Order: sequence, then C-alpha cells, then structure tokens
Amino acid sequence: MNKSIVVVGGGVTGLTAAYSLIKMSAQKGLRLKVHLLEGEHDPGGKICTERKNGYLLELGPDTIHDPAGMAFSLITELGLADDIITPLRSGHSVLHNNRLHSVSSGIMGSPAQKARAILATDAISLSAKFRAVLGSFIRGSQPGIDISIADYCRAKWGDEFSQILLEPLLAGIHGGRGQKLSMLALYPHLMDDQLHLKNVKQKSTFQESRPRIFTLKNGLSTLTQKLKEKLPKDTVITGTRVKSIDPSHSEGVQIKLEDGNELIGSVCVLATPAYESSKLLALSSPEVAGVLSSITFSSTVVVTTGISTHYDQKVPYGNGVISTGSSGSMISACTWSSLKWAGRSPKAVLLSRSFLHSGMGKDFLKHSDQGLKDIVASELGNVLRTKVDPLFTHVKRWHQAFPQYELGHVGKVKKLEEYERQNPQLLLCGASYRGGSITSCVRDAQRAAKKAFSSLLQNQSEENIAISQTEGPTLWSSEMRKENLQNA
Repeated sequence: MNKSIVVVGGGVTGLTAAYSLIKMSAQKGLRLKVHLLEGEHDPGGKICTERKNGYLLELGPDTIHDPAGMAFSLITELGLADDIITPLRSGHSVLHNNRLHSVSSGIMGSPAQKARAILATDAISLSAKFRAVLGSFIRGSQPGIDISIADYCRAKWGDEFSQILLEPLLAGIHGGRGQKLSMLALYPHLMDDQLHLKNVKQKSTFQESRPRIFTLKNGLSTLTQKLKEKLPKDTVITGTRVKSIDPSHSEGVQIKLEDGNELIGSVCVLATPAYESSKLLALSSPEVAGVLSSITFSSTVVVTTGISTHYDQKVPYGNGVISTGSSGSMISACTWSSLKWAGRSPKAVLLSRSFLHSGMGKDFLKHSDQGLKDIVASELGNVLRTKVDPLFTHVKRWHQAFPQYELGHVGKVKKLEEYERQNPQLLLCGASYRGGSITSCVRDAQRAAKKAFSSLLQNQSEENIAISQTEGPTLWSSEMRKENLQNA
C-alpha cells in the first residue's frame, strides 16, 4: 500500500503542515506524497492581502507576534528574512467615556515596566493605579486554574485597571468578552509570574538578533504564497471541498469529496476550523465531532479607510485605539496602518483599519457596505475630533472569524488530544485549539506534521515507505470505486 498524507485546509496551518511533511521526508531520504485540499480557489485562509492603487490592504491579520522565534525561523528558512519590517510606533490609546487616554506598551511588560506604564496613564484614578501597581508585584491565581480573563485580572490588578485597560486588550483582540474567555487557554504565561518574567527577559536579550513583533513588507500573504511555492507541483488542490472523513476505514483514512470523488490516505492532517472539522467527522466520529462543535466562534467586519494625511496631527498616541465597554463606540478597535507600518499607502493618505465585532446584540455582518462605511466614518470622526471624509473605504466580512477559548476550552483540547492518541492516523490542528496567532498556527502545524510523520514510520521500515513522488493518494470517482471492489 502506498504511504501518503492528506492535509485538509489551505490556510497558514495547512500550508505549514504540508511544507513540514515534505521537509521531513527529504531529510529522511524519502519521497513522500502529500496532497493538500483547499475548498477556496486560493489558499491562505484568513491571511488576505490586497494591493491596488498604491495601497497595501491587510484584510485579515497584519502582525506576527513571535516571542519564541518560531515564525521568524520559518520565514527565514523560506528566504523572506529581508522582507521583515518592524512597527514604526508602539503603545496605543484607550477610548473610555468619550475621552482618549495614552497607554505605553510597557503595560504588558515586566512588573517594573508595567508599574511605570500604569503610573504614566491618565485612564484610571490614583487609587486604581496604586492597586494595579501592587498587583504587579504579588502572585496571581495558582497557575493551571481555569479562570476567566475578567476574574483573573480584576483579582490581581483591581476592577478599574482591569475593566478599562486589560480586558478590552486581552479579550478584544479575540473578538470576545473577558467574562467568558479563559485566561488559562489564552494567556497561561501571564498566570505564571516567573514564566512571564522569563519571556520579558528573553525579549530584551533577543530584540537585537530578531524582532518579536513584525510583518512582511509586501503583506502577510507573501508567507502563504511562498509556502505554496515550496511545495512540489500538484500538491495543492484548490476548489476542492471535502464532504466527510472516516479515519477508521479499512484501507486508510477515507476522504469523500463533495464532487463524488474520494481519496484514501495513510494519515490525514485536518487543519480546518473546529466547526468545519465537526461536520466532516460527524458520521464517523460523533463523539469528537461533538467536542469540536462546542468550540464557538465570533464574527467580525474589517473596514479599511483611507483619509487625507492632514488628519495626522489629530491622530492619538500609539498604533491605534481600543474602545472600552463604556465608550459607546461601535468600533472595538482601530489601527493606524500607515503609521504603524512603512509602505502601506501613498504619502498623502492615512490608512486605518477598524474592527466591528458582532455580539452583544449587534450583528454587523448584516449591515450594508454603505451602512458600515457610515459607521466607521462617524466613529473615526469621534476619535479624531473632526468630521472625516474618507477618500476610499473597503469592507471585508469574516463569518466565524475568532475561535472563542471560553472556560473549559483546555479540557476540550485534552479530549481531542486523547482522541489523537487513540487515532494517530488523524491529527487536528489550527487556530481553534492552542492559539489563534500566526505563530501559534505555525507551531501547531509543525506539531501535527511531526506526529503524522511518526505515525507513518511506526512499525514500518523506511524502505517500505520510500514511495515515488508520482504515487500517492488514490483519487477515485464513486463509479470507479464500485468497479474496483467488484473486481477484487
């Protein structure tokens, strides 16, 4: 039987998994066949860069946060190191009670850095500052306890500091609410004071050798495009939607396609969002499908706006603005893209990205484009304290964009890991499980690729799996498969 691996999902996770598998097979001297199936016509997932009329628009993520250097290593390996650029500004502003307050980036630093940032901001009262500074030097909840972002931060740093400065930041970037999201699932390093201090020290040590926060000068789609280019020809099959997956099929992992065809692979790496993976496994593995379907998602709209640079002098401190719950703003946050990164727009244009998260009775996905443009123009005018007349506006809707790591999420992932141990021929990976950042997706893809490769090697000699590059998963139509079975 030919040995092969099928990767389902062509986002950065799936592409990295396929690349890692090809790389490992080459290092072992094996010619492993890998097929990557992507339902859309272009791979990349939520990494989505558009270039037009001198603008570079990031319609999905625009930043790589890379404390351990994992994404940096991959990007360097792909030959993109010279494309890395770092932010031109740091820090941000908070919109609270219709007032803007500057917040230093030290707010997420060491206890000493955090203390200086707390004392420097005018967003909270003097008593709240003393309470927060005190909390920076005392131990928080016991590491390993599943507690919400809101409960953890309020207990450690006080209600006022948490509600105004921490919860909008820590929960807002995930499009969720601090009362529901799990601190243990999203920020375990912040719960372990010693680990957090170690990470901060590493940041200081490595900041000259490699950046921790960066992007690519020609857009993050450069990364996914380069990953695809590095794969052997015909590895990536786009416009191909999967209907179901059966990991316990007698001939291997059976992957049925919506067009009636199917593939049989030795191992399958499933790199689709949890809600999609749940549908694919519903018939063959209903129990694990139930766990996957219990992972909820939130939706968002990204509105990119270009306005004249004569507004520059009115732009508040930092890379952008985060709104608190009491601000009354319909924008959860906005980023000044052309001030944060070089080469984002013509010199005469200030480029911003505004985020409208659905929830709390609001469903911005249902708003018309014009309605969204009007909302953003009004909200930007409120931030800049003047009427805003956009030169252009681009609207991008993301349905079920952010996996919500709610309380209990760590337990769900443990159940999925136990399923993987019992079914090593099927690996689950991606933003739904162990982190939604690009770096987390890269790390999870490499983890899954190593496990998939080990599963192939188990109880097999290398000679038995050194297959021809032209051989691989069998692609049959339903009629061909019936004929084959009848002739067997």
